[in-house]
Amino acid sequence: MRPKDDAKVEAIYEATLRQIDEVGIAGATMARIARDAGVATGTLYTYFENKHELLSKLYVRIKSGAVAEFVRDMPADQPYRIVFRRVWLNMLQFNVQRHLEGTFMAQFYRSTYISEEVRAEGLRLFQPINALLDRGKREQLVRDVDNALLHAAISGPIYETAQLVHEGRLTLNDEIIEQVFQMTWDSIKA
Repeated sequence: MRPKDDAKVEAIYEATLRQIDEVGIAGATMARIARDAGVATGTLYTYFENKHELLSKLYVRIKSGAVAEFVRDMPADQPYRIVFRRVWLNMLQFNVQRHLEGTFMAQFYRSTYISEEVRAEGLRLFQPINALLDRGKREQLVRDVDNALLHAAISGPIYETAQLVHEGRLTLNDEIIEQVFQMTWDSIKA
């Protein structure tokens, strides 16, 4: 068996993101993805057994990289609000700059294509963010509610702001960033 070509895998992942952006998860077929990636459909199946496997591997790959970006330059020894703001800003920047990936993660997580194993892996990868939220609860700075509710309060404004930027309806500047952060903070603070 020939080793897998990393460049082809990357082309397949990029084509998958484009296809999902254009036609949604259900509309993105293996044949369309292969054509967009510039590979034969049979070649695509040598890399991924089926669409579920392709989407699952892409999700875990993106989620892993996203979380690494979210906690990049996190000043862990600083006061909580400063740490939280840095992570929040990294999340916003990721979703603005890597719109297709952010949109894919949101769609896939809520789709019927995600398995319980992949969902659990996504939650495991998100542990640094949960640890940060737990720290806020311990310090009585963040509402003591289930982290899933905190994630919704945090990710909703981030995702929607990134969507407005992507649509050209909003231009990010320091004032807008501060407004969105303050609204987010007000929704989760204790």
